[in-house]
Amino acid sequence: MYSVGRRTKRWPLCLFFNFLDVVAINSTVIYKAVKQDDGMARKDFIKQLALQLMRDALNMRNQAKNLSRDLQVLIQKHAGSSSLEEKNPEGPYNVSNSPSDVVERLCEPIKGTGRNVTMDNWFTSYSLALKLLQQYRLTIVGTLKRNKKEIPSEFVISRGRNVHTSVFGFQSEMTLLSYKPKENKVVLMLSTLHHDANIDDSTGELKKPEMIMFYNMTKGGVDVMGEMTATYNCARNSRWPMVNFYPLSNIGAINSQIIHFANGNASKVKSRRHFLKTLSLDLFEEMVKVCTVSGRMPCEIKEKASDIFNLLEPGPSKKPKIGERHRCKKCQKEKKDRKTIQHCQYCFAFLCKEHSVIICQECHKGRNKS
Repeated sequence: MYSVGRRTKRWPLCLFFNFLDVVAINSTVIYKAVKQDDGMARKDFIKQLALQLMRDALNMRNQAKNLSRDLQVLIQKHAGSSSLEEKNPEGPYNVSNSPSDVVERLCEPIKGTGRNVTMDNWFTSYSLALKLLQQYRLTIVGTLKRNKKEIPSEFVISRGRNVHTSVFGFQSEMTLLSYKPKENKVVLMLSTLHHDANIDDSTGELKKPEMIMFYNMTKGGVDVMGEMTATYNCARNSRWPMVNFYPLSNIGAINSQIIHFANGNASKVKSRRHFLKTLSLDLFEEMVKVCTVSGRMPCEIKEKASDIFNLLEPGPSKKPKIGERHRCKKCQKEKKDRKTIQHCQYCFAFLCKEHSVIICQECHKGRNKS
């Protein structure tokens, strides 16, 4: 059930992994015998054992000073070693990025205005709700993670409760809600704005509390934006500066479409996909033209760019001399060394018979007239 084994064909590692599994079981038995079975699950015990082993190894390697900085930070993240402190560089951006500190910095401009802040379970906490209410005069409505120590066990357990039922907990300044939307799931919410157990009658058999309906109404914009960015996402697996840049591009594309519609151009856009495609082409059209002319673009990309933007591929700057021989432009892309004296009458690019067509003088004159 809990094995450290990996898919490997090297027999020393296979023996070593089996040895670790047996030792982990024995250590569990010894721990329960010494502690008189304190109720710790085997999964939790093995996790704590592994973390403790990592801490000891990290301390030993740090003393020897033969462990890379990146590996130290990675082990510290999972093992919680106190022998290493990772700090931001000194400067204006050396600030805490904990959820509560981020919310406080964002709420600084509206401090004392009596507004409400809606947040998800990454930011919501009892201490933050109390601080925003007392020091910032701001109320909050947000979902809660079930691992918060302030939540009573009756609110977390869904067993024995009917579906679409709600449990409320009240204090003088805030309200805790536990709603069961379906089997084996509960939704936990904390609010300093609501102080009652009202149920929204418009939800019918779902019997959703007004607190949840208010949350859905005020959090809908963020959820819709997240859904829109997930549908058409420009992000790629790349370095961290690009990871920060891609979400800005996604949000900027949504905002630009809103502004475009506000200017009365909604009828000109067929769909959001059409708008994003047109926007992306307009953004890099000028750069593509510059790179195509300068020759700093691979031939394959240059051909595709010429087809998309209807660009005429540049040939020689002047008409070649009679009898002048050069390698065929198309053959050069195919890595063929085929020279010719024939060239295009419009762009003066050299082309062999395979990549050229014959046109009579009459058709040529008609083409020039048109």
